[in-house]
Amino acid sequence: MNWTYRNVGEIWPNASKLFQIPPAPSGHEYLKDFLVTVQSSEVQAYECLRLARWGEATGLRVTCPRCGKVAWNKSSDRAKHRWRCVTKSMYEKHQETKGYKTGGHSRNGCGCTFYDTKGTPFERLRISLGLVFLSLYLPGKEVDALLRSLGDEVTATALTKVLRKLQQEQHGDLRHRMRCLARYFCGRLLWGPHNALLSRSGGQLLRKKLYRSMITHRLEQAEKKDALSELPKHYKKIRSLLGQFERMQFAVLHDRPVDIPRGLEIYQSLMAEVIALVPRKAA
Repeated sequence: MNWTYRNVGEIWPNASKLFQIPPAPSGHEYLKDFLVTVQSSEVQAYECLRLARWGEATGLRVTCPRCGKVAWNKSSDRAKHRWRCVTKSMYEKHQETKGYKTGGHSRNGCGCTFYDTKGTPFERLRISLGLVFLSLYLPGKEVDALLRSLGDEVTATALTKVLRKLQQEQHGDLRHRMRCLARYFCGRLLWGPHNALLSRSGGQLLRKKLYRSMITHRLEQAEKKDALSELPKHYKKIRSLLGQFERMQFAVLHDRPVDIPRGLEIYQSLMAEVIALVPRKAA
């Protein structure tokens, strides 16, 4: 599944259903360990930021903040990615270097280079982005209180400043999307090495949803496999029907008798084969 802020709630519950809030006294050490994991999970955090900003049902569609054109990834080996809005000359040089033909397609971007955080309150972020997602997931000021209880006043103060910027009106849409993706970010960590912090009902709910999602995914894959196996048959039938049409057209051009009812049957069969090629979801 390609996660987006629209569908993430179908699987991942919010904190009130999944988390033990407040945790049992015996779970306080687990909570401190969880906080450490959150701060070290920068790859997952930036993945969720990209999904919040550019995630679509078909995958990521990263657009330039300056001109709106689709950008290329320039540093996929880092947590925070760097992107390039490719100009026409850059694109042609790239194709030439790789030995590819440019063809009719080209790029016409502005040449801007930017990071995942461009245009967000996180451009000069001095703390873990994972802490931001955790703060959007847990209610109230749970994260701030936990940091201060551990004596980390500096991080707590920095986090408050970032969250205050995120509350500004111009970031309202980003804040909403990140709050949705926070379920995914925190849920995966809780379901994995920190499941001791799961509430009993939350764990059961998540297990049930993940199981249903797995079954649905397998069924969809099976349907796609069946559809792909049928494609050659449909194409062969279409070629045959088109051949019959061509012969009827040849007969008309040479003033030969044509069976009109038969022509209608061929047309209906051809339309049926074309419709069969349309993916079921798109249909």
